[in-house]
Amino acid sequence: MDNNKRDDNKLDDDENKIDDNKMNDIKLNGNEMKIDGQKIDENEMDDKNSKDDDDEMDECEEKITERIRRGYYSEIVTDLNRENDELEQDTQKQSALKRRKLKWQVMTVEHSPIVRNLEQPKTTCYLAPAERWMTYEKEKRICFPVQAFKPLVQIQQRCLPKELPRNVEIERRRRLYLSRDIKQCLDEMGITNMDLIPVDVSHRVYSGKVIRLEATIPYLPLEIFDNEEFDSRTPKGWLHQGTIDGIRHPMPGEAFLPIDDKVLTLGRSTDNLDKISQLYQWTDVAVVKYSHKTNLYSVITLDGYLRFYKIPRIYLMFKAEDPVVFAKRLEFAVKCRKESEQHIRFEFYLDCMLLTGTYEICDSWLDKIFKLALRNGHVKCAGPETLQRLEEEIRLSHKRALGEMQFRKNIAMDPKVYKFMAVPPKCIDYRPVPEKAYVDIPPYDFKQIRTHRKWVSIYCLSDVYWAIQSVVYENFLAMQTSLFTTSHIKQLPIDEFELTQIQFSKKTLGYLKNEWVPKIEKNVRLNLRHAGKGWYNIAIANPFIYDIGKCKRVMLLVKQLMQSTLRNLALQSAKQFIDLVETPCQCTLKCKKDFVWGEDLINTQFKPPGHPIFFLHLLIGPEGAYYSTIPDKFLKVLLNLYDVALCELHHIPQVQPQIFDKLKHSPNLFLSSIGVMDPEICQFRKRMVRGYDHASIPLLAYAREYDVHAELYTMVVDDYVQKYKDENHPSSEVKEEVSYQYRRKYNLEATIPVHIVIGPYFVNIYPMKNFLVQKRQEIITKLLDMFCARMKVCIEETLDEYKTIMIKLNEKPHSIEHILEIKDWMETIPMTLKQLEDVARRYILEYDVLDYFWYSLPQEDFENKWEAVKWPYKIQKQIEATNEFLIEETQRYFTMQLNDEMDLQDKIEYFTVQVTSLSAQRDYSKTHEIAVDIRRLWKSMKEAQEQGVLLNQRQKLFLVPVIPFEHLTKLIKEFEPYKNLWINASDWLRWHDIWMDNPLVNIDGESIDRTVTEMYKTMIKSMKTFTDIPAVKSVAVEIKRQIEEFKPYIPLIQAIRSPGMRQRHWEQFETETGINVVWSQNLTFNNCLDLGVADFAENIVKIAENAAKEYSIEVLLNKMRGEWDANFMELTPYKASGTFIMKVTDENLQLLDDHIVMTQQLSFSPFKGAFEQEIEEWEATLKLTTAVIEEWIELQKEWMYLEPIFTSEDISRQLPIESKKYNNMERTWRRIMRNAKENPKIIEYCNDKKLLESLKDALHLLEVVQKGLSDYLETKRNAFPRLYFLSDDELLEILSQAKNPTAVQPHLRKVFENIARLEFENDLQITKMYSADDESVNLRPTLYPTTQVEGWLVLVESSMKNTVRLTFGDSMADMAKKSRNEWVLQWPGQIVIAGCQTFWTAEVEKAILSSKLKEFFAIMLELLDGLRSLVKGTLTNLQREVLSALIVIEVHARDVTQNLLDEAVVNANDFEWIKQLRYYWIQEELKVRAVNAEFNYGYEYLGNSGRLVITPLTDRCYLTLTGALHLKFGGAPAGPAGTGKTETTKDLAKAFAIQCVVFNCSDQLDFMAMGKFFKGLASSGAWACFDEFNRIDIEVLSVVAQQITTIQKAQQARLDRFVFEGVELVLKESCSVFITMNPGYAGRTELPDNLKALFRPVAMMVPNYSLIAEISLFSFGFSDAKQLAGKITTTFKLSSEQLSSQDHYDFGMRAVKTVIAVAGNLKREKPDMDERQIVLRALRDVNVPKFLKDDLKLFNGIVSDLFPRMEELAVDYGDLELSIRSSCKYMGLEDVDDYVKKVIQLYETTVVRHGLMLVGPTGSGKTKCYEILKDAMTNLQGKPSPSGYPFQIVHTYVLNPKSITMGQLYGEFDLATHEW
Repeated sequence: MDNNKRDDNKLDDDENKIDDNKMNDIKLNGNEMKIDGQKIDENEMDDKNSKDDDDEMDECEEKITERIRRGYYSEIVTDLNRENDELEQDTQKQSALKRRKLKWQVMTVEHSPIVRNLEQPKTTCYLAPAERWMTYEKEKRICFPVQAFKPLVQIQQRCLPKELPRNVEIERRRRLYLSRDIKQCLDEMGITNMDLIPVDVSHRVYSGKVIRLEATIPYLPLEIFDNEEFDSRTPKGWLHQGTIDGIRHPMPGEAFLPIDDKVLTLGRSTDNLDKISQLYQWTDVAVVKYSHKTNLYSVITLDGYLRFYKIPRIYLMFKAEDPVVFAKRLEFAVKCRKESEQHIRFEFYLDCMLLTGTYEICDSWLDKIFKLALRNGHVKCAGPETLQRLEEEIRLSHKRALGEMQFRKNIAMDPKVYKFMAVPPKCIDYRPVPEKAYVDIPPYDFKQIRTHRKWVSIYCLSDVYWAIQSVVYENFLAMQTSLFTTSHIKQLPIDEFELTQIQFSKKTLGYLKNEWVPKIEKNVRLNLRHAGKGWYNIAIANPFIYDIGKCKRVMLLVKQLMQSTLRNLALQSAKQFIDLVETPCQCTLKCKKDFVWGEDLINTQFKPPGHPIFFLHLLIGPEGAYYSTIPDKFLKVLLNLYDVALCELHHIPQVQPQIFDKLKHSPNLFLSSIGVMDPEICQFRKRMVRGYDHASIPLLAYAREYDVHAELYTMVVDDYVQKYKDENHPSSEVKEEVSYQYRRKYNLEATIPVHIVIGPYFVNIYPMKNFLVQKRQEIITKLLDMFCARMKVCIEETLDEYKTIMIKLNEKPHSIEHILEIKDWMETIPMTLKQLEDVARRYILEYDVLDYFWYSLPQEDFENKWEAVKWPYKIQKQIEATNEFLIEETQRYFTMQLNDEMDLQDKIEYFTVQVTSLSAQRDYSKTHEIAVDIRRLWKSMKEAQEQGVLLNQRQKLFLVPVIPFEHLTKLIKEFEPYKNLWINASDWLRWHDIWMDNPLVNIDGESIDRTVTEMYKTMIKSMKTFTDIPAVKSVAVEIKRQIEEFKPYIPLIQAIRSPGMRQRHWEQFETETGINVVWSQNLTFNNCLDLGVADFAENIVKIAENAAKEYSIEVLLNKMRGEWDANFMELTPYKASGTFIMKVTDENLQLLDDHIVMTQQLSFSPFKGAFEQEIEEWEATLKLTTAVIEEWIELQKEWMYLEPIFTSEDISRQLPIESKKYNNMERTWRRIMRNAKENPKIIEYCNDKKLLESLKDALHLLEVVQKGLSDYLETKRNAFPRLYFLSDDELLEILSQAKNPTAVQPHLRKVFENIARLEFENDLQITKMYSADDESVNLRPTLYPTTQVEGWLVLVESSMKNTVRLTFGDSMADMAKKSRNEWVLQWPGQIVIAGCQTFWTAEVEKAILSSKLKEFFAIMLELLDGLRSLVKGTLTNLQREVLSALIVIEVHARDVTQNLLDEAVVNANDFEWIKQLRYYWIQEELKVRAVNAEFNYGYEYLGNSGRLVITPLTDRCYLTLTGALHLKFGGAPAGPAGTGKTETTKDLAKAFAIQCVVFNCSDQLDFMAMGKFFKGLASSGAWACFDEFNRIDIEVLSVVAQQITTIQKAQQARLDRFVFEGVELVLKESCSVFITMNPGYAGRTELPDNLKALFRPVAMMVPNYSLIAEISLFSFGFSDAKQLAGKITTTFKLSSEQLSSQDHYDFGMRAVKTVIAVAGNLKREKPDMDERQIVLRALRDVNVPKFLKDDLKLFNGIVSDLFPRMEELAVDYGDLELSIRSSCKYMGLEDVDDYVKKVIQLYETTVVRHGLMLVGPTGSGKTKCYEILKDAMTNLQGKPSPSGYPFQIVHTYVLNPKSITMGQLYGEFDLATHEW
């Protein structure tokens, strides 16, 4: 049968041929079926028995994803929005149709490739199997392979001559079956539709109706009577019939189905009773799947509607089966059901009969029944109650039997009355009773039988009996053994357990091999040794005789007995082993994989029935808790023990070779035992695996509970204590920390047990517990040690200060000044002592922390602690003693003062005599001696003068009159001219000799002129001073004369000693003068004069001047070189690349530029001659270095950009050519950096032309690589156009992690409107999408990211849209079943809003047409009140956001409906109605209409985002924009800031469910960046809103106009693809461009006319603040929203008029929205609070923090007028205020009440504002304000805040905007990448 079925799947060669013209059609159809098909093994169908339909669907899709790959071109281009119904015939554009709305595609994978603009391949590439396909007229989208129609034929594949070929018979039957009509066959058999209609439908129709007795309705399902004997194939066989090349395709068939889906919801009605038979009919279907669990087939109708059903086999006829046979199958089922229902009806009538008065059974009969049943008392009954129940049952059965006979008699007597009843026949056995109790048997020949028995039996001799008996006995003994030991006294580690079991197994196996087998062999020998020759000759040597003798049969019996023993031993041992190891696991069998242990770590939840088996330690490491033995090892060891022991039983030798040793036997003859794959053994093994799989779950869960202690384990106590020490916590916090550590320690001791039992495991936790407890104790000890050490340092510092005071008090003064200094210092001691005493007292109190924890204080610290107490007293005593001592010292120093004054007077008299003596000197020849005496006397006089000043100062200190020493001063003044004359004269004579006679090399030519000039001036002055003393004047005159004679030689000496003089200059001098001056170390100036150099002074001076200028050039060159000797490149390792990056500091670059300029200046110097070549070389070096560094920096920038890209394996694999070029460049780069690391000197390494060429070549390679990379990214963006909205860096980050699909998560918000993240299962299946506010929606269908990133993102986009569409459809069906308040909370926010708008549109039009608009308006008000009451209740954040947005939309709907009533609209085409946005659910699609325009709903997932309040201004803007969209133009809202231009555009995009990308324009944008943006818009169908569009340069705008024109013209032409900037792109009709402008601002550009014409302008004026506030408040649940909104807007209006004008004041729309948001939060927190009070508090919380002091008074007045007699309730900030005050004190600040209020105001502002400014003058506490709030909130971490949410840790990052550029701070346009 199976072979024939496989043969049926084959087709003839003729059938395999296919027309090439049909191949394109077959490709996609085949691929579509392939998507639903599966490659499945023979046994896969059976494996699905345990799965329900949903699981089966998931499995099917999973297999599709894993096994099915797309066609060759499916990854190239895919258009997922193609909806045309006709196939384009253009030969240049090959495409295939794809309908993405079909339920078929929803059930399978919805994306099949759609190829467009693809050149015809040179060779034909078939995407479908080469088979013939068939379709149905009504549904040509589903194709069937021809073999699906072939019937099953039981004919051989190869036929004999003159026999009918198999293929012919198949074709004949196929045609025969197709020619027969199932309906006609059923009609011929008398079976109607009423017989086949499902019972649930008929019951629903006839429920509650009165039916005549004869008009019976079937109530048993027909499928339970289905006879599968009629079926020619199994379900697997039927589905396998449509399998081609491993791909399963649908099977054609006919099914008995309802005419439409309304039948399934049909209710009770009179009309339906007459038409019940017409509700169902036989319909052509495609069979796609079969569920073994439900026995249902999944089918899709082929009537053009593609309806999906699950039906039983009885209602499904395959096209490949005989309709006549199927009709007989139905006939059989109908007949069986009818008979069963008749029998049930008859029995039911019997059960309902009244048996009162019926004869009871006779008591004698009853006694006889009991006697026979109990066998005369030998059978014991359970009790009297049982006998009583049996008796009652017997009596009832007797009565019922009598009633049945009477009923049958009545029916027979009057059949017309009971014509509705069919009496089932009686089941009575009429066989006659035999006459005798025994049966005669024929005679037998017992002798012959005995002889035959003796011949065939082996038990002919008693020896054989004894031999077999001995074998049985030994087998019995062997059965008493076991392969495993089950007697364990204590728990063992797995290794010891394994060793014990192995030893025991070896012992048992040894017994079997060494005792059991030998004993059996011995016993058999002994019993058969006397048998002699004959049948039982054990000495036989002829194998032929052995084979025909009985010995072989005896040995075979022995072997079978032994093998049976081994088998039983194995089973017995296995059972014992399993009972041993699996029994403790039974308590864990109900444990699920996601089990969490819980907080109770002491008491086990899994205590085994007996004792645990295994012993293991629970340990802890850096990664968390772990076990000393890996839990998986237990199962591995047990399985190994189990399998090895069983395998060893197969190595027991047979006894036959030992008994019949004269025969030759095969080597290694072993007894066979039970196999390791035996069902019983496998069952035992499964029990063990199941048990230990479950046992490991709580074991691992228990270990995970200890992961929280990993932090403690990894903690380095010294580092922790050091960090805590560095934080310098106060003693109170130290006490709290130590107490906390003690609590944690006690908690460890209390919550962690010493050991615990978990199933089979005895877990020892003591080592870990002891370690953790000891570590906590170590932390405590070291914290106390740290605190003790800190206190020791503190107290010792205090003691040191005391000691310093004491030392200074004991210091002996060395002068009267010192005494007064000590007295001044002593006056400060009392204050210092008080401070030190306070500090010491505080330290002593802090020592109580150590006493609190019974810390043993060291003796030294104990002494220091109490020594600090007595120091003030000791110092006070010392002060008194010091005062007495200073009085004595003062008197002593006064006496010394008087003596010093007298000594100074004596010195003055001596100086007078000396001055008189030296003033009288006149001898010029003794100039040097006189100068020495004068110097000595002058020094003494100056010292005496200083002493006089000191004595005068001390006179003031001693409070005596000050007597100045004026005579000394006068004496010094008179003697100074003499001193100047003689000392300068002496110096001149000495210098003159040095200059003339000393070697020139030792003479400083630069200082000669200065020295001579000073001496000359002194002599001139002396001549004037000593005019009256001729003798002294003559000395000055003489010196003056000598100086004048020497002066002409000064230029000559300077020229000769010029540092620039070189040998070439002396040679030039010799050439000009003929004087050969030989420069040597002994050359003197007198030598030069002797040579006649003085005669050519001008020549040598001129030469020296030139030499000096040349020297300056030489010095400058050397200086530049010297500066570069110390300049190195900074080479730092770059990440983990193994190479370096170079950094040349800005100072070096500036130095390089400066040196180039200086070198160029030198090159223009007229004195460069000697250094011209050197200058040129240096200039070339600097320029080359500059070029190298510039190229290097540029190359490094490019390399750093590309390095992380091409280190990714995914990028390298996808760009092999660019990767190869990059690798070539990187080798060069690494070589350059390696050489630079070895020689980092800039000027040495960079001065290399080859290096420059290498850098240029590498940079060129990178440019090529960059271009290839850009082309590659463009390809990716073309595949998924939304990637245009990502920067290159972001896209590359995604592509570089292509193997990690989750890497795309951070970028989803830029790609999709509101998909923040996707949920990936463990197998990476994507099942859910999450919005930014954490709303989740299940994707339909789910998908696997198996393709490239851009490929599966396309699938995500399509799945997202399909999910939104299907969810919307489901919600609309659910809306009619539930109340509105219940419905809005059960669906996503986007669906709720769209559904309510669709409902409103439908109901309004219905009300207009039926003139019931007023009644509907009342319903609307009722629904709105329900929503408002709902929003006041307890809701989750998501639900509250849904309701807030919904109420905003519903209020607008209410207003529109009210307007329609006021305008008396009676026509659905009235402009007042059609100008609104209207939603229509048509043919499973949502349409949005405005006036005469219709738009497809975009199905972009919007999440749970808020909606804009719709005002009349918004309506007008919508009207204009939708009109522009209808005409394929853009929109241009214009108006001042805050009027809602951008928000209105974004809200319209939300209304259409289209992605809207907002882009803020700047003057840095160019046309290439805009073109890139437009490509993404056109290809993805998104909207773009360009804010501040008129900031773009006019040159760019002209190009942008052409770009937008290209897109709009393509839209107007209804093109699917168009050429944009030379690139052919896909065009989505939904794309559009909007611009917003603020006219009249500075820096704005007037739009060109050609650009203006592309947009429809909208003037946006000041919004209606009051209306917006009213609706917003209403959405938050405010009852009196209108009045409160007026108060809010009035408050801001009056504030803007009366308050002062400040830059930070804002009374516009943003301020109003902020107040509304705060009011909404307060309403949610305190729903019962007075609404006026809420609004008042919101106004104050938002505005008070920013007002100045004077404006605050005015604002309070405004508020008090608007809220009369309303006092604001005080807000209790509780813990926050306490924490703020604590933080103030910790920072050393005073907790002033006003400042605390300002900090609280800052907190309140952060709750409602994303960004804020702290404004105030310097020193007003701005920085401290936010720092205090940060610390306060951090300290309150985890505690509830006033807003209801818990406080979190606050991090601050201080950024100085002056430290970075504007581009870095606010962003800028990158000209290199054209990205922001």
